[in-house]
Amino acid sequence: MECIIEKIKSDYGVVIPMSLIDALGIRIGEEVKMKVVNKELIVTRNIDPIKNIRGLIKLDKETTNQVIHSPEFEPV
Repeated sequence: MECIIEKIKSDYGVVIPMSLIDALGIRIGEEVKMKVVNKELIVTRNIDPIKNIRGLIKLDKETTNQVIHSPEFEPV
């Protein structure tokens, strides 16, 4: 991967170039995690496993209410 240099803007923002966005597989609206390791900024996708499976299982309204109101249900 090529090294890309960007300037820090006056509001402390920085633009992540599209080539890096594509390389990370990030889509519009997704969150990223940022951390500093050995004075380097590490940016990774914030993968939420619940969001990844949301919508795969379709339940009718009655079954959904039974699941939500069951004693085993623990909201995330």
